Amino acid sequence: MAIFEATKKFLLDHQHIAKVQVVSLGCGSDSLFWRLCADTDVDSRSSYFAFVEIDFPDSAARKAERIRQDALLSASVGSLETGTDPWEGEILHSDRYILMGCDIRDTGSLMTRISRVTKRRLPTMVISECVLCYLEPRTTDMLTSKLVSHFDDLSWISYDPVGSEDSFGRRMVENLAQRGCGLPGIHRDLQGCTRPFHNAGFCTVHVADMLTVYNMILDTNQRRRIERIEFLDELEEWNLVMKHYALLWASNAPSPTPPFDFTKHRTESRANISAPHHPYVR
Repeated sequence: MAIFEATKKFLLDHQHIAKVQVVSLGCGSDSLFWRLCADTDVDSRSSYFAFVEIDFPDSAARKAERIRQDALLSASVGSLETGTDPWEGEILHSDRYILMGCDIRDTGSLMTRISRVTKRRLPTMVISECVLCYLEPRTTDMLTSKLVSHFDDLSWISYDPVGSEDSFGRRMVENLAQRGCGLPGIHRDLQGCTRPFHNAGFCTVHVADMLTVYNMILDTNQRRRIERIEFLDELEEWNLVMKHYALLWASNAPSPTPPFDFTKHRTESRANISAPHHPYVR
């Protein structure tokens, strides 16, 4: 929900601009694009935003087939052109939706393909949802550095597990490793989550654990809607799990507008720090 709200706010904040871009890394079977198109606050009939999804070629191919077979999914995407060049990785392409197959660990090929289907001067949001934790730290460093250097106005929203050195975090990492799903990119604390983005050159980075996002950043109506969907009776366990996931937002803009009021919790800024699936399977 937090990723949806952040992306929606990005789109609504830029409706006055002719075109903006969203790039989702490791998209898997995520339905964010279609949920945005169905939202009454987002103009689903216009093409003022372009949505680019990228995942392993086999995962992207399965998603493409599902889109082609479903009339409702295809209708939101619009008139499709089918890519045929496997090196380029493009599988589906319309004027507002692009699906590409690429291993994002190969940052050279990734940037070649992103450069071909995006414009560097347009406002752009990158989404990585449970992706960076599966990457080696040096790969995340290369990825963040190349993307922040490429786009003139870049926002990045990321959601990943955090807290690998307390008893709960160690058990979480061990259980996933036993299932063949290592987390080489998990950070020990929230400050560690911000480091790759600061080092890459992002001007502002905000981060909060998901318990804080839920209790302090989401408004009352959003919380009530969630609690109607699923009654929460194990609050201690809920709190523990939520403290071990983090939402991060970063921007290279000189005067960025965060999607949430992170100042209720903590703000990390280069200028002023005032802080109280395999290998990247989705």
